[in-house]
Amino acid sequence: YDLILLDLNLPDGSGAQVFAEHQKAFANSAVIVTTANTVERSGYKDSLFDSDCIKAFYKKPVRINDICEMLELYVLDR
Repeated sequence: YDLILLDLNLPDGSGAQVFAEHQKAFANSAVIVTTANTVERSGYKDSLFDSDCIKAFYKKPVRINDICEMLELYVLDR
């Protein structure tokens, strides 16, 4: 995948856990993390910040302009 939009707060688990389990599969993708919480460099999020494939964090609600920006920056410029 060129772009993966990953929510940290999934109804049946943690987006950080999903990322950890599939990090190798995500290696060639631009991963954008979304969360309703403030994005802080603490707890389980540390591993996300240290990954090269994590390109950005967006606080929800994500606007259509944010999606367009993601596509332009991380997909179209590849």
